[in-house]
Amino acid sequence: MGIRKRTLKSIFIEYMIVIGTTSLLILAIVSLVMNILVQTQFILPANYEEQKVFKVRDTLGGKETISLADIPGGCRYALFDIEENLLGTNLKASEVERARLYVQTGDKPDGLTQYILVEGKQQWCVLLYRIGAHYSSPILEKYLPNVELLFILILVGSIVLGVSIVSGIYVKRIKRALIPLEEAVEQIKNQNLDFQVAPTSIKEFNEISESLEQLKEALGDALRVQWNLEKRKREQMAAIAHDIKTPLTIIKGNAELLVEDDTLDEEQKEYSGYILKNSKQIQDYVTLLLDISHSDEIGTLNRKRVSLKTFMEEVSQQGGQLAEVRQVQFEVADRTEEYKINIDKELLNRAVMNIISNGIDHTKEMTRVTMEVDAIGEHAYRQLSIIIQDEGKGFSEQDLQNACKEFYMGEESRSRKGHYGMGLHIARQIIVLHGGSLKLMNREDRSGAKVIIIIPLV
Repeated sequence: MGIRKRTLKSIFIEYMIVIGTTSLLILAIVSLVMNILVQTQFILPANYEEQKVFKVRDTLGGKETISLADIPGGCRYALFDIEENLLGTNLKASEVERARLYVQTGDKPDGLTQYILVEGKQQWCVLLYRIGAHYSSPILEKYLPNVELLFILILVGSIVLGVSIVSGIYVKRIKRALIPLEEAVEQIKNQNLDFQVAPTSIKEFNEISESLEQLKEALGDALRVQWNLEKRKREQMAAIAHDIKTPLTIIKGNAELLVEDDTLDEEQKEYSGYILKNSKQIQDYVTLLLDISHSDEIGTLNRKRVSLKTFMEEVSQQGGQLAEVRQVQFEVADRTEEYKINIDKELLNRAVMNIISNGIDHTKEMTRVTMEVDAIGEHAYRQLSIIIQDEGKGFSEQDLQNACKEFYMGEESRSRKGHYGMGLHIARQIIVLHGGSLKLMNREDRSGAKVIIIIPLV
């Protein structure tokens, strides 16, 4: 069953209808509650005080004397004698003056408060009342807002709450419809184009989804073209490098023979040495070109189960041979037990050897490079830890941030002739492909560099 498609316009119209219906429903409910409170006399109707005052007027009007005892409790009043002297009141001073003015002129002040004059033969009584609903409880009348204001506050608050709830529901619906678009944008941002943009329930969002799908396909085509172009360039570069190696090997071999030929004079040997020296430099450049041409091929692993002990012994042997050539001591502390690990043996060997070689290159003769190997963690979190330390200059702050970047040459203190910034970059690629991490730091005593490799064993 397909997803029902709706337009934003229809959703907006539905939203407005629901808001209107909700507001009318709230108005009806609040009005019903107020009516029930009036019926139960919890709230008194708007003309209640008026009816009460009229009864008092009919009872006291024309009496010989009007005493304070004759005025029912709860009435607001001001009692005057014939000469307009105040005999008693429960009004404020300003209200008394307005009541006196009403006795003198008969003019009623404007406002909700009404005045009624009760004329006795010897006294006049002005009764005040307000047209509007009241609480039956004097305490509520004293401390709560008047009934009309409370009704408006409850009505407005309820409508605001209702609108907020309805709006929240519709916002969640729209957010749910936006999730496929957000996921598609995130996938494209991460350069992952192997996905399908999921359909949504909103027509306009689906149009955006279709546009994203077209964008994804166009971007994929462009990336494939670019990748194929780069691949051809790298293949051509690798082919040229391989072609150079053959004549270069011949030149280098002949130069070595000339240097060792005792029949040559010193000047000829010097020139032969120049040829040998520069041929070695060209050989380094060729090696660099081959590394660059094959660096993008490090994308998949050919994993096989191998013995961890055997693997580390091979690495240790190669590291020792390299250190011996450079007249550097290479010490290994392997604390691992016999363990089967699932790795790409050739690539991981290349990564570890790159780091060992880097340490040996930056260590002076007759100093040490150490490698500590251990299995850390428990059970499902078991990891292979390889810590390689040298006694060179260590990493600078800039090195620590950039040493694993492609072609980073580093500062003079940790650079050498023939070093082109590919070793640590390639090592990190391989270690990350194995699900591990590569961390660069300096030794605690600042006497050299320290590199930590972590590889999951499970």
